[in-house]
Parts: sequence; structure tokens; C-alpha cells
Amino acid sequence: MESSQREFLLLLGYLYTRYAKYDEALLFFRGLKEYLPNDPEITIALAHAYFKTERIPEAHDTLQTLELTPLPKKQEKFFFLLQSRILWALGRDIAARDALIHFLGLEERELRLHGYRKQWAISKKEGQTA
Repeated sequence: MESSQREFLLLLGYLYTRYAKYDEALLFFRGLKEYLPNDPEITIALAHAYFKTERIPEAHDTLQTLELTPLPKKQEKFFFLLQSRILWALGRDIAARDALIHFLGLEERELRLHGYRKQWAISKKEGQTA
């Protein structure tokens, strides 16, 4: 499968999700996962579809397959956010909190890389008021 075909199919699956067609998205991502079993983005999308259809144990099991897989930053952030939501739904509050804290740390680090600074951290020397 070419990269452009993969991207198109992922977009189609995301459109199902965007328009709350979660059962269709689930079927779509399950089929795509069979065709590309080692694709982490598809795995995360499938776990999200399971979550949205309230199949929480399946969502957890699917996401767990990526536990030790290095992920690109965008996917890593969504992994931890989704993991937090799934763990919360399973009643594992402490683990859910830890995953959310990890997500927030990644988000804060990315904001700092893009030049974001808290308003009160801008120095008066730069001509800005605190």
C-alpha cells in the first residue's frame, strides 16, 4: 500500500469518527489494522474507536500493544491522553492520573519548544509587563 493510499484511508476513518459514526469507524479501523498490523497510528485510532463505542476492555487491550513502542510526538501525546481516559473508565484512577500527567508534560514541553511562555514569566526587560 502506498503512503498516499494509507493517508486517504486514515482520513476516511477519521471522518467517520468526526461525524460520530463510531460503529462504522470501528469496522473500518479493524479492517485497516488487519491490513497494516504494525502501524501505531492505526492501532491508536482503533483503540479510540473501541473507546467511543464503549468497548473499554478492547480499547485497553489494543492500546496496550503499543506500550513499549516508540511513537512520534503527535501520536505519543494522543496515546497518553487516550490511555488516561480508558484507565479512568476502567476505574483505575491513579494510573489514569499518571497517564494524564505524562500527557500534560509532553504538551507543556511542546509549547515551550514553540516559544510559548507563561505571561508572568516574560521579563520586564523585554518591554512586556508581568
